[in-house]
Amino acid sequence: MWFDHHDLPDIVVRVWSFISHANASTCLAVKLRMTRRALTMWSKSKFENVNWKKLHLLKALNKLDILLESRPLSLEKSSLKVSSLDELDKIQLLE
Repeated sequence: MWFDHHDLPDIVVRVWSFISHANASTCLAVKLRMTRRALTMWSKSKFENVNWKKLHLLKALNKLDILLESRPLSLEKSSLKVSSLDELDKIQLLE
């Protein structure tokens, strides 16, 4: 997912360059906690909430499939289904 993103090394370096005068184990714990927080914030801002997006797309596709069972989809709905499937493919690459 985001392990290959070009911003990741910069975030890790920035957090780990923080100088602490605590003992080694405390310093490690602080840096790990800071790394987790920084990566969480970065992930949410960069990738939004991937799980929410995926769930939203799956619900929309399910509604379109139910509609398709009763009648052919309009051009607009067919286009929406294609774009939703494309977006879902992109999201699955992020996982």
